[in-house]
Amino acid sequence: MRCGFERLKLPVTLYINHRQFLNGLAEAFNISHRFNEFITLLDALDKSSISQLESEITALGLRSEQVKYIEQLQFEMSINDSLPFNNATLERTRAELQQVISNVNPQWITLQWMPVLARGLHYYTGCIFEAKPQSGVLQNSILGGGRYDNLGALFGLHELSGVGLSFGLDRICDVLEDLQLYPTTELQISTSRVLFTHFTEAQQWYALNLARNFRQHGIACEVYAETGRKIGKQFDFAQKLGIPWVCVIGEDELQSGLLTVKSMADGVQTQLTPDALMHKLQNEYGSF
Repeated sequence: MRCGFERLKLPVTLYINHRQFLNGLAEAFNISHRFNEFITLLDALDKSSISQLESEITALGLRSEQVKYIEQLQFEMSINDSLPFNNATLERTRAELQQVISNVNPQWITLQWMPVLARGLHYYTGCIFEAKPQSGVLQNSILGGGRYDNLGALFGLHELSGVGLSFGLDRICDVLEDLQLYPTTELQISTSRVLFTHFTEAQQWYALNLARNFRQHGIACEVYAETGRKIGKQFDFAQKLGIPWVCVIGEDELQSGLLTVKSMADGVQTQLTPDALMHKLQNEYGSF
């Protein structure tokens, strides 16, 4: 996760909580029997204030001092503050969260306890988390997940537990655009080192045989998919995908056995045998 945001140069804050902490809070409030309604209320605090959730609070039967404490948790409480309840579940899970937070490398990801983070899905049983960008206009969650111990039982896998997470790709793209983090240089879309171009079906078959041989020697390459296309269109295809070399296969190349090879970086053309081109690419890029 950290490596991904590092490569995007996108610092994020990862908000973390524990479902058992919320269980302890429900115990302290004496509403354990309505736990799902309680976490639904907490989950709504991400978009609504306490005053806007008055009807939900009334339905749960929360007292005024309990509502005030929820507000303290939302805005004022840190992981090291003392808790006003003598509740073993609260203390145990807070200690677990302290351990997690103290062992995370803060580069690119800042870990922060959010004691009212609930994550509305009811199958979470342990740590839960959401990530938001540290700057910019767009402050929606771009990642979320948590631990679940019992979900596998729905599929007959009673001993299977795990941690799941999902990324909001559209939101991440919007944030990258908002923060102007997209690269200004042209991206290399393809990992191919050479594109084999051609004009006829016979030349395409020759190119396909060459490509198979190159791949067997660890060189990523591709053959232009259609026959009969103008050479300029094929060069444009290589340029768009960031393929650094183009090998032109025409009638002269079929007859002579020499390949016309063009560098897309400087436009220099040369003629090489297939083996010479293979060695050149291996020396320049290595093998996959």
